[in-house]
Amino acid sequence: MIKGKKGALELSVNTIVVIVIGVTLLTLGLLFVRGLFGKITDLSGDIFDTAEASIGDIGHTGTYNSPTSITIEQGRKKTFNIFVSHDGSAGAGPKTFTLTLTPNGNFEDDVISKIISPSSVTLNEGKESTFIIQVIATADAPLTLDASYQTKVECIGCTGTYATGGFSIEVVKSSGLFG
Repeated sequence: MIKGKKGALELSVNTIVVIVIGVTLLTLGLLFVRGLFGKITDLSGDIFDTAEASIGDIGHTGTYNSPTSITIEQGRKKTFNIFVSHDGSAGAGPKTFTLTLTPNGNFEDDVISKIISPSSVTLNEGKESTFIIQVIATADAPLTLDASYQTKVECIGCTGTYATGGFSIEVVKSSGLFG
């Protein structure tokens, strides 16, 4: 009878060891899958942003083109383009154009926009240039934030402002598969 008790004790220890190893492997597998899906979510978001920007590049006309609304997830950054064309209304020959962004309010602790391309460009008549704008939202940016920027294109050596516009920024909750 003593042998039977010893065997039962060994079976319990072996069972516990197998359970611990199984739980450890399951946890490591779940962490791997979570990391993989997080990277896939980020990559697909970047691909869709690039596709949206490319589609937006197709149909612009006139001296100034910019999106009027930007949607950004909390804790993310997003880039978009503003197009400026020298149509001859500023005068003949090459002209230098400068883009400035002015916030409409006090929200830049949560959301900020900046020009990441050169802010001045010299264009010959009939040519176009792209200004690249980046919007960054903090991870705790309020969803009800009322953020907008005024954009102004100045032509150096010209009279008056060449073009104006603006865009509003909507902050939305992060929508990744695992948050």
